[in-house]
Amino acid sequence: MNIKYAITHIDEKGLRRLTFANQGRNHYDTAAIAEANLKVFKSNNNLESILKYPETLDVRAVECYDHGDAKGIYVDLNQTDLTFLYKNNQEIYNNLRTSLNNELF
Repeated sequence: MNIKYAITHIDEKGLRRLTFANQGRNHYDTAAIAEANLKVFKSNNNLESILKYPETLDVRAVECYDHGDAKGIYVDLNQTDLTFLYKNNQEIYNNLRTSLNNELF
């Protein structure tokens, strides 16, 4: 398994996804390198104009093919993500919860 690190965010549908195109050049060998690139991205952009939830930008591990592209564009939500959605968008949170319940039961 080839693990790299990518900058991700929660989109308007409540899904955590890659912030940049799914290309190997946007996936980094270490979390520290990805964090440094995230810091540069935050300092050089008006995040509110390009992302619905800019405060959710985060570096996450992604499984990649040998050539560097991620195997998917979505990343699993963690407890922090779900708490954010619960506090900031009840409709999305409830939809996700309903979807999970339907898959589990």
